[in-house]
Amino acid sequence: GATSQTYTVTANGSYSVVVNSGACDDTSSCVIIDYMKVTEMSLEAIKLYPNPTRDNVTLTMSSATASIEIIDAQGKLLRATQVVNGDKIDLSTYETGMYIFKITTENGTTIHRISKN
Repeated sequence: GATSQTYTVTANGSYSVVVNSGACDDTSSCVIIDYMKVTEMSLEAIKLYPNPTRDNVTLTMSSATASIEIIDAQGKLLRATQVVNGDKIDLSTYETGMYIFKITTENGTTIHRISKN
C-alpha cells in the first residue's frame, strides 16, 4: 500500500515494487528481507539522497560513522564498507535498478531503498 519513492521495511518478509503508468503495471522481482534483530533508527537520523540518483548518493546522519551494506534487488550483497557523515557513495558502476542500503550506526540499523536511473 505504500506510494512514496522510498519504503522502510519494518518486518521481515518478501517485498516487490509495482509501478503503474496509466493502464500498464510492472512488478519488480521479489526481495527477501531477513535481518533478524535489527533495531530500527528514527528516519530523521539518517538521510540518503538524491533518490532516484544517476551516480552518487550522499549520506547525512547524526552519527559520525556507519557501516553500509549495499544489496541488489535479488538480495545479493554488492558492497560492505565504512562511511563517515557527509560521504558520497558512488553507484556509477551499478546497473539501473533498485538497491537496498542497510545502514548501521551505534544507534541502530535502518534500511533505505535507492533507485538508480
